[in-house]
Amino acid sequence: MSVESQVPDAGTPIFDRNGFINPVWHQFFFTLLRRTGGTVGVDSGSETARITKVEKRIETAEQAIQEEVQVFPSLDQVFPEFIFPQRPRSIDEFQQVATHGLQYDPDLHDVVSPSKNGFMSSADKTKLDGVAENATAVTILGTVSQTGGVPTGSVIERGSNANGEYVKFADGTMIQKLVISSQSIAVTGAYAGVFYGPAALLSWTYPVAFVGTMPAARLDAYASPHLALGALAGAPSLTAATFVVKDEQTYTANFNLTYTAFGRWF
Repeated sequence: MSVESQVPDAGTPIFDRNGFINPVWHQFFFTLLRRTGGTVGVDSGSETARITKVEKRIETAEQAIQEEVQVFPSLDQVFPEFIFPQRPRSIDEFQQVATHGLQYDPDLHDVVSPSKNGFMSSADKTKLDGVAENATAVTILGTVSQTGGVPTGSVIERGSNANGEYVKFADGTMIQKLVISSQSIAVTGAYAGVFYGPAALLSWTYPVAFVGTMPAARLDAYASPHLALGALAGAPSLTAATFVVKDEQTYTANFNLTYTAFGRWF
């Protein structure tokens, strides 16, 4: 039996593109296994059985590949007598593992982070499932805006000035309010069986002008121990509203006033 074998040319790959051992290397490895270190080969029964066992392993691995089985023995498993260099950590067709990434990546099974690849945590998966399709990331509190009736800014905007405070919502709704503490009002004017005041009326200019239809405006007035009511003194406009305080008796008292208006900013 011949135990001579030509070392494969430099650059000859151990595996072909289909994952099989290159026939040239296949012949070279088995010839080495049949040698005992001298120039003359031996064919002892124990060595023959050992070679047959290795051949069976390779046959099993090649059969698994043909059946499209994902896992097959590595060279270290097939040839424990040899030390093979580690495969370089670069992306090639043999490293790619479906749904996982690179099989030689040490972070493969770690939880993913902004700085490295890995698995997604169950908490992050729950968050991702809760995001609607085609959703756009927006800031909750900020400046609201719109283009052609479609909201383009934040969800809620809050502001204030000398005339009170306002809250705008992304859907176009706007609520405005002004609170005044301890304003002296004389409820002395007579009208339709009740008394009202002040004679000059209470005028409120909104912090921000409304648009579209007229807003709904109201006044809440309180002065202990009286049960007075606030009432519109005319139809509100997009920029202001006027009110009176009315009661069934005449008096002068210090009132706590809360003006409120509901409308739209677009």
